[in-house]
Amino acid sequence: LSYPFVWVMMIYSIYVIIFHTGYIAKYPQWLRRSMCLLIIGLSLAAFIYITRHILYTTAWNRTAKFSLIKQTDMTFARYNELLPKLGDNYLFLYNYAAELNYGKYYNQSQEMAEQCSELWADYNLQLLMADNCINTTQYDNAEKHLKLASLMCPARFVPLYELMKLYQLKGEEKKTIQIAEIILKKKVKVPSSKVEWIKEKAKNSVKSVIH
Repeated sequence: LSYPFVWVMMIYSIYVIIFHTGYIAKYPQWLRRSMCLLIIGLSLAAFIYITRHILYTTAWNRTAKFSLIKQTDMTFARYNELLPKLGDNYLFLYNYAAELNYGKYYNQSQEMAEQCSELWADYNLQLLMADNCINTTQYDNAEKHLKLASLMCPARFVPLYELMKLYQLKGEEKKTIQIAEIILKKKVKVPSSKVEWIKEKAKNSVKSVIH
């Protein structure tokens, strides 16, 4: 029930069921009047909720837009102010986590990302969490997130590339070669310069380990 449209449809459905199906006619007048007052009260509450939600979302969008120009302490202060209001919105949590990651606040970013993961299972979120873990030397957790991202989108090359880089960072040559060979043998569904670049990096990784 975090989306305003859901509230509107729920109240409208109750209204139709009560007042347009003859359901209410069999009840005494005082009860019908009470039901009317209840519907009015719910409608008013929904209007206030929707209005506030729009204001908070607008403030978030404005903050995110300015952050693209320059990220400041005020950016994070504003996100923190909006957190109690939009904390049930997985897109807000993801955006906040990404902002913190970009600002190199990796531990705080991971906290937001973990909250987001409770509401949303997403490929990009797993990559973000892996990056946070790598930058805080939590390599085992980073490996888990990268493997999960790869399972979510098997056709993507980025999780495998990041996994190869992680094994290189840890000095695990055998695993580095294994992932590099997977990348080189993997069929390309959508050709792109990035995929070609990743395959070239994988080829170079194999050569550097062998030689």
